[in-house]
Amino acid sequence: MSLNKLTGQQNSGSERWMNVKTNTLEAENVTFKGSQVLIESQDGLVLNNFSTVSKGNPNNILITDGNGNLNFIDIATIDPSPPDLSVYEKVQNIKLPETTVNFTQINGTTKLDIVTANSIELDGSDVTDDIADLQIKTTNISYLTGPNVTTVSNTLNNTGLIHASGNVQVDGNLQVQCTDTNLLNYKTPTRGNSGDVLTSDGTGSVSFQPPSGGGSDLDFSGLQGSTIKTNLNTSSTQTQYGSVEKYTALNNLSAGQPVIYDYNSGNITVSTIGSLPSQHEIAGICLNDTTFGSTADILTRGFCTARRTTTFNPSSETVALNAITTGTTRNLTNNTTFTDSGGGGNYNNNENYSITFDAGAGYTVNCTVNSFGFEHTTSQMYDRFGIQTSNDGVNFSNISVSWLQASAVSTPTWSTSYAGSSWNSGASSPGYILPLNPARAILLGGVPGNTFPALISLGTRYVRFYFVSDGSSNDIGWNLTLEPNTPYPSPVINVGEGATLYLDNSDFTKVSTDNSSQIVIGYCAYEDASNDSLLINLKPPQN
Repeated sequence: MSLNKLTGQQNSGSERWMNVKTNTLEAENVTFKGSQVLIESQDGLVLNNFSTVSKGNPNNILITDGNGNLNFIDIATIDPSPPDLSVYEKVQNIKLPETTVNFTQINGTTKLDIVTANSIELDGSDVTDDIADLQIKTTNISYLTGPNVTTVSNTLNNTGLIHASGNVQVDGNLQVQCTDTNLLNYKTPTRGNSGDVLTSDGTGSVSFQPPSGGGSDLDFSGLQGSTIKTNLNTSSTQTQYGSVEKYTALNNLSAGQPVIYDYNSGNITVSTIGSLPSQHEIAGICLNDTTFGSTADILTRGFCTARRTTTFNPSSETVALNAITTGTTRNLTNNTTFTDSGGGGNYNNNENYSITFDAGAGYTVNCTVNSFGFEHTTSQMYDRFGIQTSNDGVNFSNISVSWLQASAVSTPTWSTSYAGSSWNSGASSPGYILPLNPARAILLGGVPGNTFPALISLGTRYVRFYFVSDGSSNDIGWNLTLEPNTPYPSPVINVGEGATLYLDNSDFTKVSTDNSSQIVIGYCAYEDASNDSLLINLKPPQN
């Protein structure tokens, strides 16, 4: 449209231009005169008046009063405080049909806060493992109050992860996908010891293990049995403390199980034990549950938890010293009755027996002498029942009790002669051999209340009894009650530390203190024998 004439005269004598509406106005110079110059906004709702009071000054800016009027003001007079943007906050539901991974992108230069009542949901379910690719392009991911996205199945790209404590903490498994698509779990059973190396078990788990192989020294400093023993009833793996060799498992193996070498058809594997092996066939102890065909970690030297059947103290027991029980070590019960081979009758001729009782760690033996009788004369002890004690189970010494006899020979099985010329000589007591009978004991002096039963508090963990009889004449022998100094609170029978451990002849998956198999596996390293397991020092001889 062309604008080239006036519309008429105003009463005031000034000229009035026509009202112009056009999409494009082109001119070399355009002058608008009048009290108002109104230009319609694009939304068609507001007329902005561009007729200002003055043409303004340098550093002035054009500002609106919000009602369509514009004017020039000095920029220095504007309040520099930031505007209140809270009035612009609103909740936006972005769960729309067009909101897809291909078409929706949220960009932010600072951060994106997603506030929900409980969780972020995808098609009604918590976002856990259906996210193909989560790319976080903000500076930080803040994990300040509650759970975040649980699992990202492909890629999480971010410059930093921030936890409220200043560290990233993963409470569950930390699984990382390898390039072969298998998952590797970096959650270790423990944080390991200084110098340990991170070792894979080949099934997707890792643990800290002492370095082995290559002639490296093994460091066992600071090991404590109470800390490193594993409950094999609840755990299928245990930490390596020593030298490990890896073999293919010929069959399913259990953690803590003794295994043997197998060379069938030239394939070098390890196997469960099907029949009593030779000593040189013992490979070691399997550290982890291992399935057929998988790689098994076999400890060949060091410390580990081995399977063993836990035994329990009965509340009472009767033990007779005879050809069957001689040479054995018995665990004490809360009430052990100890007799000669005749039980309620006389002992036999030509006996030469010994037996040891162990009260267990932290306990000592109390011995109550109920009744006794032996072949003694005024100058000879033809049949002798003597007592020695020990705190370590290795070094034993004679006891000294005022109403017991001493022998001319101080080492078991002593001699028929008294230390003095007769039973009542000064040198013949105190001693360690029961006298002729209770009446003679009372004459020797010191029997509590001059009556029997009489208590002897031995004060040691171990007690060993020796008995020898000659080829003629015998008597009623003895009847004793053996008890711990305080009753046992637990029925579990512990194993003496340092005791030799053998392959269990009745169950080849276990070790035992019974030596009937004659196959040595190692030695007890910690006496706690609970949970059908025992911490051992694995040292099978290779012969």
